[in-house]
Amino acid sequence: MPVDLKAYCQRLGLDWGCQLDEGGQPVLDAEADEQLSSSFANVGLAIGDSGNSVGSGTLFVTTRRIVWVAAAAGDSSSSSSGSSLSCSYRQISMHAVSRDAEAFRRPCVYIQLDEGSEHGMAAADEGEEEEEEELTAELRLVPAEEAAVEAIFSKLCECSALNPDSDVEDEAGAQLFFDEAEVLAGLPDEQRAAVLAARAEGALGLGDGEEDDLDEVRGPVGALGLGDGEEDDLDELMADDPDRFEDDEEGEEAGTAGGAANGTQQ
Repeated sequence: MPVDLKAYCQRLGLDWGCQLDEGGQPVLDAEADEQLSSSFANVGLAIGDSGNSVGSGTLFVTTRRIVWVAAAAGDSSSSSSGSSLSCSYRQISMHAVSRDAEAFRRPCVYIQLDEGSEHGMAAADEGEEEEEEELTAELRLVPAEEAAVEAIFSKLCECSALNPDSDVEDEAGAQLFFDEAEVLAGLPDEQRAAVLAARAEGALGLGDGEEDDLDEVRGPVGALGLGDGEEDDLDELMADDPDRFEDDEEGEEAGTAGGAANGTQQ
C-alpha cells in the first residue's frame, strides 16, 4: 500500500525532510560535533512490521544519527528534501541483522524504534480516528548488495556506542546515592568507629588541647574491652553529655588529694 512517509515520521517523532547540501548529503550539526562516518548507496527503506517499501536511496551514518535520502531527492539541488528521514541513536531501542526469509524477503538491518522515549510516538489529536492500521515503529535497511548488510550493522554499532542513553546514565548515577545509615553500615568496624568519634568531636566543638584530653579519656575506655557497638554508644553519650567523664575525673582527683592529705596528717 502507498506509504505516507511524512505522516509516519511525524507520528514517531522522526525528522522528516532533512537539510541537504549541494551534493545531496545531509547538513551536519557542527554544534553537536556531528561527523559523517560512512555512506551506503542503493539502500532500500521499508517501514512497519509488514515491510512496506518506501524506495531506494542513500544511507548516511553519522556520529549522531542515521539519515536516509531517497535516490530522486539526492539528485535534487534543493537545500532540503521531503523524501528523507533521520533518527538519532537514542531513538533506536534495538538493531540487528535479519536473514530470516519468513520475516522479510531479503537480508537487511532491522531497527526497532523506541516509542516510549521523549522522541517516541507523538500523541494523536483528540477526536481523530484512524481508519487504517498504524504502521509499527520498525525500519528495515535493505542494501542492494547483501555483503553491505554486515557493514551497515557494524557502523551502526560503532556510532551508537558514542551516544549512550541518558536514562541509563541517570539510573547508574542514582545507584551511587545512599542514606547515612547505609554508608556507615558498609564501613569496616574500625573505620566506622573513627567516623563516629570524629563526629562526636565536631559536635563538642573541641579545641586542640581538649581533643588531647578526649584521647586520654578514650585510653581507659579502650582498656575496658568494649565491643564495637558499645564503643559507639559511648561516643553518643559523650556527645550528649561532654562533662560526664570530667566529673568522674575530678572526683577521682579529689579523692586522691584527700587520701594524700589524710596520710600526711597521720
